Amino acid sequence: MKIKHFTFFIFLFFYLSTLAHDNELNFIKNLGQWDSKVNYKVNLQGGHLFIENQTLTYVFHDAHNLHHIHELEHEEGNDFNPLNHKIDAYAFKVNLLNSNDATIIEPNNQRKEYYNYFIGNDSNKWAGKVPLYKGISYKSIYNGIDLNLYSKGLNLKYDFIVSANSDPNQIQLKYNDAEHAQIINGAIHIDIGFNTVIEQKPFAYQNINGKKIEVKCSYIFNNNILSFEFPNGYDLNHELIIDPELIAATLSGSTATNYGHSATYDNEGNIYTGARNFGVGYPATTGAFQINYGGGSTDIAISKLNPDGSELIWASYIGGSSDEYPHSMFVHNNEIYVMGSSNSPNYPTTSNAFDNTNNNTDIIITHFSSDGSNLIGSTFIGGNQVDGYNNNNLDQFYDQYRGEIIVDNEGNAIVSNFSISADFPVTTGAYQTTLAGGQDGVVFKITPDLSNLIWSTYIGGTGNDSAYSLRLANNGNVYVTGSAANNSFPTTNNAAVSDFIGGEHDGFILELASDGSTIINSTFFGSDAQDQSYFIDLDSDGDVYIYGRNEGIIPISPSCYGNENSAQFIAKFDSDLENILWQTTIGSGALTSGDTWTTFDFNPVAFMVDVCKKIYISGFSATSNLFVSEDPIQATGGFYEMVLEEEATAVHYATYYTGDHVDGGTSRFDPNGIIYQAVCSGGGFATTTEAYATNQSPGWDIAIFKIELVNAILSATASAEPSTSGCAPFSISFNNLSSPGTYTWNFDDGNISLNTNPSHTFEDEGIYNVELVVLDSATCSTTDTLILPIEVIGGPDLDLGENILICQDQSVIIEAISEEAESYLWQDNSTGQSILVNTPGTYSVEASNNGECTSTESIEVSIDPYVLDLGENIVLCENAPSINIDAGSDAISYLWSTGENTQIINVTEGEYSVLAISNVNCEYEDEIEVELQEFNFDISTSSVEECDPALITFNDLSTVSNGEISNWYWDFGVETSNEDNTSVNYTNPGLYDVMLILGTEEECFDTLVLSQYIQINPNPSADFEYSIKFQNNCDIGVKFNNLSESADAYYWNFNDGEVSTLSEPLKIFEYNQQFEVELQVENEFSCKDTIIKTLEIPKFKPVFVPNVFTPNTDSKNDLFHPISACVKEIEFYIYDRWGKLVFYSEEIDKGWDGRFENADLKNGSYTWRLRYDHDGQMIDENGFVILIR
Repeated sequence: MKIKHFTFFIFLFFYLSTLAHDNELNFIKNLGQWDSKVNYKVNLQGGHLFIENQTLTYVFHDAHNLHHIHELEHEEGNDFNPLNHKIDAYAFKVNLLNSNDATIIEPNNQRKEYYNYFIGNDSNKWAGKVPLYKGISYKSIYNGIDLNLYSKGLNLKYDFIVSANSDPNQIQLKYNDAEHAQIINGAIHIDIGFNTVIEQKPFAYQNINGKKIEVKCSYIFNNNILSFEFPNGYDLNHELIIDPELIAATLSGSTATNYGHSATYDNEGNIYTGARNFGVGYPATTGAFQINYGGGSTDIAISKLNPDGSELIWASYIGGSSDEYPHSMFVHNNEIYVMGSSNSPNYPTTSNAFDNTNNNTDIIITHFSSDGSNLIGSTFIGGNQVDGYNNNNLDQFYDQYRGEIIVDNEGNAIVSNFSISADFPVTTGAYQTTLAGGQDGVVFKITPDLSNLIWSTYIGGTGNDSAYSLRLANNGNVYVTGSAANNSFPTTNNAAVSDFIGGEHDGFILELASDGSTIINSTFFGSDAQDQSYFIDLDSDGDVYIYGRNEGIIPISPSCYGNENSAQFIAKFDSDLENILWQTTIGSGALTSGDTWTTFDFNPVAFMVDVCKKIYISGFSATSNLFVSEDPIQATGGFYEMVLEEEATAVHYATYYTGDHVDGGTSRFDPNGIIYQAVCSGGGFATTTEAYATNQSPGWDIAIFKIELVNAILSATASAEPSTSGCAPFSISFNNLSSPGTYTWNFDDGNISLNTNPSHTFEDEGIYNVELVVLDSATCSTTDTLILPIEVIGGPDLDLGENILICQDQSVIIEAISEEAESYLWQDNSTGQSILVNTPGTYSVEASNNGECTSTESIEVSIDPYVLDLGENIVLCENAPSINIDAGSDAISYLWSTGENTQIINVTEGEYSVLAISNVNCEYEDEIEVELQEFNFDISTSSVEECDPALITFNDLSTVSNGEISNWYWDFGVETSNEDNTSVNYTNPGLYDVMLILGTEEECFDTLVLSQYIQINPNPSADFEYSIKFQNNCDIGVKFNNLSESADAYYWNFNDGEVSTLSEPLKIFEYNQQFEVELQVENEFSCKDTIIKTLEIPKFKPVFVPNVFTPNTDSKNDLFHPISACVKEIEFYIYDRWGKLVFYSEEIDKGWDGRFENADLKNGSYTWRLRYDHDGQMIDENGFVILIR
């Protein structure tokens, strides 16, 4: 199997055009017209390539010298002598170092044309009917490596095709005489003095399981030797394909300010730009229609550049004395049509124009000749008000210059635009002949010379409506999209959305009859806020797609790729506009319904649906947070390009590119998925190295970039290995050298393959026309077919007979029978007519009658399928002491050592043998031994009786005969275990059974049950409370109340040196102390529990002094004195209110009777003072007492 490939481009940038077929390079075979070393020659842009066996020789000439000499030669009055003028030239060689000398150079895809060379007088150097080819292939230029050279447009392209398991490090390209070669930004730049040759950096990816996987590849360039490296390696079983590539990016070369508006392309890939020019300085070319600025504020400026943007082909102003604006451009038969608007009364029109008069601001259409030198047609179209200027109240100035022009196969121009003129020219029978609102859309069709209006109609309701974009259906009908302001806009029955949804505008789509007379179908589309549908396209089935912006939320259909809450929509309708097939939004998801119209991620500027139904969008003024692919052209930029897969299910590719915006107008994708995008550059635009203009003057300039977003090359090329002719059965590996795509192989024998590089075996002799059809995987636009004849030659007759069945350990002779064969070769390299075999398998022989083609036959030798196998020795369990032994069912007789003759016998412990005869009368013997397995239980435990809770360890010490214990199952009553040794936590009192089940690998089991084996005793519960019972002599009595449960014995520790074994002791404590009282209890099982509580003895005041007494001789409270149980000696003083001592006592029981000096004192308050000794401390207190009589 071959794998493909790493791919490289050589871009050669000169001003000299190249003779080429369909703008492709020709590979011209050498039939003697050149030096014999040359195999093929290629005419490059500005030079030549000579292809030799192991060398590529490049020769370039300065195109400016050639052009100058050409001008001098035709200048009148000039005595021209070519010998007085030199042409700068440069040549260098690329040697394929260490390549194979015997390589074969094969041409690919011969063209119908040919060249004749009859130059000079030497007829030996004449050659006629010299063939031209699209490319050539070096076969096995290195071991396992081919080299293909071909063109892409006018650029030379070469691939190295590396077979599986071949080493790409063999490839080394030596650049001789390339003194100024270096790597710049990953590309090889060779300075040849008057120009630069660039080998673009290699890009590759692989399609693996439907996904594009990039393969990183780069040049290594040392000492002028070029080789390649793959930093991350690659999958050798899949094809490598080129990456999306930036083809062109250039500025205009103008010294005046230009606003970028529009861009388009032609079928040759040339680039067209349309700008709004602000003065003298645009690079109009000699011979262009208008080489001078027309005056006023702005003119339209048109440029045509070659496909890679390196050469300006022609450029022209087009404008009058006031203002012009380009809106849209389209190329038909290499002739560009420009649609725009103008308010210049003298805008250039042709004599037979439909309208030579400008009434205000009018739509203008101009049809240039292919070289830009003449006008095929040019006309105004409009009424007495403003036409061609979008008056809808939008925030973007670029929406003012929208609208589109397309051209049908006959060259008729069809235009969508806007008008507020009530007298805009419409045709009889048109669908709408009067202006319905403030602004209506207009759609019209006009002849190629712009002289006759074929049909014209308004489209609109009572509001401000716009017709932005249109497409031509296969039946001639015209689909138009734009914006509608209200429900008065016409829709049709069964429309997908028949009623206006809401907001300032809805999008609309309508289908106009081919003569503009009728609306066939019409529908609204959008959200409940502002919506503008800017672009429309049709797919190959006629389904309709639109692309625009939305201010409100548009839901994303299931299975569609999209970004919710985004402000750019894409939608697909059926051709009748009756159903929305799907819809999605693309962007950053930052939209909130009701946002202003300025909230967006990018502005739509180009749109296409290709034949594969991939969807292409381009937008400008892009925000920085949009999705890009892993290999974008640029990761940031003002322009955003995206390709969606069919039905918008996934992103095929997405990239940014530099720049900021355009000022209105359309850019375009070509059918191959290449974007031609106009840019209004304010500076810093990234051009390609070979760009026509790389520097920007102050101000603004139109720029253009051209990016191939999908691979669109198509060529069916293949080879067959080992050759295209061979003997049957003939196995071929097909090497697919085609361009990327999808492949269908038809081998002309009833078999097909969809593989890239299939292998196929042709069993029978004959001629097979193998067909390879390549379908373009990028655009599905074309196919290419290759027919590769394969000749299969037959060999001699050969027969090995029927397949053979032999007994085990038996031999057999296999004989080859043939009447034509002269020699034989068996798979073991023996050459006799027969071989002796004793092992099963497939045996093959190759027979030859002429040493060239052979016949191969094979035979299957198999062994008697009966197998006598009694198996391994058997172990029986105690509970199953017998078992059946089976000698197999394919024997015809049995004889056991027991005398029995059945297939199966039942046996117990012992040794047994059997003799069996198979169906093919082969005898076999086998024997077996049956053994008994018995268990011996033995367990140990750490304890069998414990207090609750308890952790008990169990160990299994059991044994088994004729085996080993491999399985344990314990049941402890509280949990289970599968370990041989384990510990169990018992948390509740009780008696517990223990069960142990043992097992072996032979699946024998036995069980041990120990009833009430474990005893877990309950623990008592210790608890108490206390209370103060009495006071005596300044001590406190504490009574303990025992609250313990399930206890029989008690032990109190008061931590003051005293203990007690009473159940509820009474204990005397000193006051104002703290004690840790511990109670330990024990039950009948010697299980214990302990509790400790802190006992707080409150502080005790030893003396109490009353605060009132009544000395009235009633024997109740007649005396006032302190009260104490433990203090007897005191000093007690009583004073009247003037501080006079009226009583004193040293005895605590002697009190005051309220008299002083034998006289009763008056009622009132008296002060007392009390002093006494308590525990060695003198206490001094005072207070008041009330005397009441």
